[in-house]
Amino acid sequence: MEFRVLGPIEAWSADRPVELGGGKPRALLGALLVERGRVVPVNRLIDAIWDERPPATARALVQTYVSGLRNRFKAYGGGSVILTKPWGYLADLAAPRLDRDVFLRTVGDARAAAGDGRHHHAAALYREALSLWRGPALVGATTGPLRSEAARLDELRLEAVEERVAVDLAVGRLAELAGELAALLARHPLRERLRGQLMITLFRLGRQADALAVYREGRRILRDELGVEPGVELSAVHSAVLRGDARLLGAPAPAPPAPAPATSPASAPAPTTSPASASPASASAPTTSVALTGGRTGSTTAAAGTPVTAQPTAPSRRPEPAPPRPLAPAQLPPAPGDYTGRADELAALLASAASAERSGRMPVHVVTGAAGVGKTALALHAAHQLAAGYPDGQLYAQLGGTADAAAEPAAVLAALLRTLGAPAGPLPDSVAERAAQMRTLLSGRRVLLLLDDARDEEQIGPLLPGAAGCAVLITSRNRLAGLPVTGRTEPDVLPVGAATELLAGIAGDDRVRAEPEAARRIVVACDGLPLAVRIAGARLAARRRWPLTVLADRLAAEHRRLDELTLGSGGVRASLEPAHRGLSADARAALGWLGRSAAADFAAWVLAPALRVGEVAAEALVEALADAHLLTCTGVDGAGQVRYRMPGLVRLYARERAADPADDVQALAARVAELATRASPAWSDELRMHRPQPPAPAVTDLDRLVGDRPRQWVRAERLTVAAAVTAAAARGDARMTVHLAATLRAACGPDAAAVRPALRTAGDDPDDRGLLMGEEGLLELGLHRPAGALPLLRGALDAFTTSGNRLGQARTLAALGAAGRRLGRCPEAQHLLDRATVLAGADDPVTAGWARRQAALAHLDRGDPDAAGRCLAAAQEHYRAAGSERGVAAVLRVASRALLATGDPAAAQERAEQARDVLRRLGDEDGVRDTDRELAAIWAEQGRHAPARPVLEEALTAARSGADPARVAAAGYALGRLHLLAGRTAAARDCLREARSAAEVSAQPVTAARIDEQLADAYDRGGDVVAAAALRVSVADALRVYGAAGPG
Repeated sequence: MEFRVLGPIEAWSADRPVELGGGKPRALLGALLVERGRVVPVNRLIDAIWDERPPATARALVQTYVSGLRNRFKAYGGGSVILTKPWGYLADLAAPRLDRDVFLRTVGDARAAAGDGRHHHAAALYREALSLWRGPALVGATTGPLRSEAARLDELRLEAVEERVAVDLAVGRLAELAGELAALLARHPLRERLRGQLMITLFRLGRQADALAVYREGRRILRDELGVEPGVELSAVHSAVLRGDARLLGAPAPAPPAPAPATSPASAPAPTTSPASASPASASAPTTSVALTGGRTGSTTAAAGTPVTAQPTAPSRRPEPAPPRPLAPAQLPPAPGDYTGRADELAALLASAASAERSGRMPVHVVTGAAGVGKTALALHAAHQLAAGYPDGQLYAQLGGTADAAAEPAAVLAALLRTLGAPAGPLPDSVAERAAQMRTLLSGRRVLLLLDDARDEEQIGPLLPGAAGCAVLITSRNRLAGLPVTGRTEPDVLPVGAATELLAGIAGDDRVRAEPEAARRIVVACDGLPLAVRIAGARLAARRRWPLTVLADRLAAEHRRLDELTLGSGGVRASLEPAHRGLSADARAALGWLGRSAAADFAAWVLAPALRVGEVAAEALVEALADAHLLTCTGVDGAGQVRYRMPGLVRLYARERAADPADDVQALAARVAELATRASPAWSDELRMHRPQPPAPAVTDLDRLVGDRPRQWVRAERLTVAAAVTAAAARGDARMTVHLAATLRAACGPDAAAVRPALRTAGDDPDDRGLLMGEEGLLELGLHRPAGALPLLRGALDAFTTSGNRLGQARTLAALGAAGRRLGRCPEAQHLLDRATVLAGADDPVTAGWARRQAALAHLDRGDPDAAGRCLAAAQEHYRAAGSERGVAAVLRVASRALLATGDPAAAQERAEQARDVLRRLGDEDGVRDTDRELAAIWAEQGRHAPARPVLEEALTAARSGADPARVAAAGYALGRLHLLAGRTAAARDCLREARSAAEVSAQPVTAARIDEQLADAYDRGGDVVAAAALRVSVADALRVYGAAGPG
């Protein structure tokens, strides 16, 4: 199937249009297509369909429209085009199937052809691209988001028209252009570029007066409508038309009758993307050049491809001929023909060079990046596009910065001086003198210099020209931070789509289309690294009979991947060798350890215990690896730490050179356990199978960071903590294993499921078995699987009974009681929680307080707030004895709920506000948000709907984005209740249905029944009394089974 947005939004299957339905499904499809390959959140789809006036059922309607579109596509053989993703949808189709992407790619090809001087081919490509348009973009789009995208696409279309006109002028298509440009200008009177192009066309047709009239009309419109004068470029064309400047005709000015000097490329007409060049008569005289080509390549030429220059009046006597210059050097190697995926980087580089030129500076641009990422390819493509603007030559020097012996500046200067025509005879001996001579030879000339694979600033410094007029492109694996530059580009690895296009260009497009999944596996195994993808493509091209799955399967084996990505004496491994050689011994050790033992995402501190160095030294080692492009900085985490990632192919290389990490891994695990202990006060109100001793005073900055931001730190380091859990289990340290697993569970919730295998490593010791089984039971409980938790907790209780561990028994009984309550077994749960409280006693007041709090919740489930109040009073005493402010805050929150159930919202609000104050003081952001939600629910009961609604809507959105069904159930219930109280019956039904589904997912049957009570009221108010009555019967039966009070 093909999709179209350059006009009405359409889908086509073969030659048949697909019936899309009304305007709203079309708007939804348009919103997905313009974001092709990216997830579009449901809220943005709602904005695209209804703008600021969505109906209450907007989410459900979006699902309906998506379902309808999928069915229509399926009927036409379109397959899975719209994919469901967390919190949104994605249009999954290749670029050639969307007309916008075909248009952009074809325009890019046209620009490249124009930059190479192939104007006839460029004109054909522009026409091909513009033929895809069937009218204004996204016809029928009426909402803000789609209108903005339509305006952007229409602007791109106009730019392409202007560029096509420029190449038509360059090849002399004048007759048809005059009428077309007049019509375009009538529709777009403020576009100065079109006006300048029409003036040049008329001038070339011999209609100078008409050209001047076009200018006068444009000047009048600009002054009347915008209050501005024409821009510099249009004014320059006007001046050239007034003078009758012959160069507007597309040919150089006549040469003087004296014997002509040897000419250079400067005397030839410049292509449409070239800067203004001078004729022989003006080569030595200063000129002022302007452009009407859009500046895409730093251009300074008129739209016709001919320079427009303001010249001094020609002298009356014949000028002396200029001394002959040598043939302009053109040393640039060819740019790779299979180049792809770098349009943004290339455009930014060219724009940077143009900006430097406009400001009177010499462009000096550094392209830096990892081995094999395509630095030289990007620089070559940029250089070839810039070349026309530097008619006095293009120089290229391979500096060998990554070789065993880099080129010395003196030798490079000698080669450059001879190329530039240095006088015969010996060159100066010193580097400084040679550099000065090169600057002299380059003075007044426009030369582009490409310095490839630079070693460092010291090597580059003497090779730079001395003044504006020239331009320098530099590639280097080093960042060259000490070099004064006008711009930097650091290309990253290619995304899967672009990498697949590169593979297809080398191995064969037909083979990639035939095996798309194998192609995807290959580029993923190559990490999107252009060098690796090129090697894979070359191997496939040399083995035409291989299915792509053969190479994909070989690359899947990590131990042989680097061998497979080798071609001749080169390859990924060979490309990494220079960077490895350049590291210090400590940095090489750090690279090896990180490759073998670090998590996929890590902070610098992990090296400190592993290599037995200080944290400051660890940061320096990581920065050295990042400077060598062996690590990638991924940003700053929630705890404020800078985080890094090691690319997959670098990790494989590092593992080959790593020492045995076993001892270092255990050292890291011990340090993580120490830091987890420092974070443990953040969960002082929670049930744990093992309680570590209080942390020692903070010593390092990291200790203080963990103490200040424990939740954020554990979440940021969840992969490292999980690895430490595995290491502790491998060593047989059950207490450390459980301590770390409990920390991960408390901070990260579902993410802690990854450590389940480590919790199943118990030996013969019953105490260890109880600890590990009990922690796995608590993990199941946290994952909303209370039924799965029961056999684990019963096994733990048996083990603790065998070992005589009384506190272990108390903690397990408390967990069993909580599981029972979640399953709706309230009487049984209360019995277990009473036993847990007695066993914990004064020896473990946190467990006793937790058990009393759970007992209070069970009483509330049964509809007995008075009994809940007595349990809460006991829980508060236990938590105070333990010194747990978090526990006290947790009790206050449950007390608020109990008071609300007794019909005292004012007292409920007071308790909730007290809890929020404590949690704010402790820095518990999650707890504050939950308490704000509970306060908003209280406001709703008080009739304060206006302040409550945004808080509850935000809470529901946050719960959805965090994939937390328990919080979705709580927020959805509260928001549904608010809508019901406010008389918004339909909105109430939607929220309550979502809340009920979430309650079922999170195994809260009593909560689900309470939500059904509210749903029954919503059905009543909506006039569906039969459904309401049936639901109330169901609620009464459910609550009777669970031992809870009926509706009341």
